[in-house]
Amino acid sequence: MNHSGPKYYSDGGCADVCSASPPPRNAWGFAPAQSSLAFFGATILCIYLLGQVSTASSAVWAAPQNSRVPHFSRGLRRPLAPAIHAEVDIQKSAAAVQTSPSAVARRGAIALVTAGLASVNQQANAIQGMTAGRVPGFSDEIDERGFRKYMRPQGKSGGHGVGWSEIPQYSFDVHETFEEVAVSIADLGGTEIDARFQSKTHGDIAIIVAPVLRFKDIGFNARVTIDQLAQPQQIVEGFAPEVMGNPIEEEDVASTIVEERDGLLYYQFEVRPRTIICATATGNRLFLLVTKSSYRQWSQHADELRDIARSFRVPTVL
Repeated sequence: MNHSGPKYYSDGGCADVCSASPPPRNAWGFAPAQSSLAFFGATILCIYLLGQVSTASSAVWAAPQNSRVPHFSRGLRRPLAPAIHAEVDIQKSAAAVQTSPSAVARRGAIALVTAGLASVNQQANAIQGMTAGRVPGFSDEIDERGFRKYMRPQGKSGGHGVGWSEIPQYSFDVHETFEEVAVSIADLGGTEIDARFQSKTHGDIAIIVAPVLRFKDIGFNARVTIDQLAQPQQIVEGFAPEVMGNPIEEEDVASTIVEERDGLLYYQFEVRPRTIICATATGNRLFLLVTKSSYRQWSQHADELRDIARSFRVPTVL
């Protein structure tokens, strides 16, 4: 049967009006405009599905692998089989996410970044050392008195900034009940405290490392001893506000000892109340060991605290 009238194509084209050939179609039979629309829709659908998968993966990561799904209450009297199956599904999903290519890729990226940071730290050669905080410096050997030696660790960082020479490895004998504690800028001595130690039976110990410029205007790389800086009374009065919290008078100093140890001169003071200060200087720094104790601690262990101060040694900086 012959129909008259114009012939229309499915894409809106007219055979009688348009003399050009029908628009080209792709392998799936779509015109270009239809292909663009289909591609756009497929993209939106993929984004949505990826979002759903990411949400599900996050939920699996947040759930502990060995956690059990809560059992239903007795009032509902539901079987526990669904809970057991749910637990198995959670464990399988978690294992699948952990071993998925994306998880492996993330772990690999983290490992590469960590390795890069480690290589940067290995290449940095700081003067003060790069190990911050409390580094163990106690020896394992304990003598018959219950004493062991503490030596400043070689890699421990200092707090005096760029340009200072490395802090020598000072040492002293200390009772085994002492433990190193964190240093705070709120402590007496402020930022010049290099280490602190505490014992419930003996009291507190602080090591102060200060620049010699506090007492004498000398060159940057000077090599001085404590007798070249100031007299004993000037040293103890200069540091008393920091280590004791208030100024002292001459009558507060109960005793003063000036002696040479291993070729270096030391000043040792007993200051009321119940404080011992041992000081020396080498290179461009002044070193102080300070012990403080309560009345009970002092009455029981004063001699041991004096021994700690007398054992203080700082290597001579050449």
